[in-house]
Amino acid sequence: MALIECSECKRQVSTLAASCPGCGAPVASNQLSDEHQINGAECKFCMSRFSEEATVCPSCHAKLGYFDIFWPINIGVVGKTGAYVFIGALAVASISPMFPIAIPLLLYAFYRFRKGPSWYQSKIPGN
Repeated sequence: MALIECSECKRQVSTLAASCPGCGAPVASNQLSDEHQINGAECKFCMSRFSEEATVCPSCHAKLGYFDIFWPINIGVVGKTGAYVFIGALAVASISPMFPIAIPLLLYAFYRFRKGPSWYQSKIPGN
């Protein structure tokens, strides 16, 4: 994390902040340090740049994970452990009367897990 000068109020602002805490001006992605520009990743939703190690976009709060589980209850974006639990639950459901529904979901879960983590934006406000 580096500090840069706000273009509006000239206060010090973190490069990870979406806006200046003093005046609320957005932190422009072109103000990021050279290190973040070269080695950083770009959010596919808001086009802001940030560190490749980040798991949450500092601007739009998109999350990196394997699944975005929002139905029937909002679990949210899950990482590797959550993916294991989800696949295990689907495997158990595939030997139950829910067989016709569970098998396609299980195949999709294996596909997403093998493909690797992806960026998800919350479908429910506030998450």
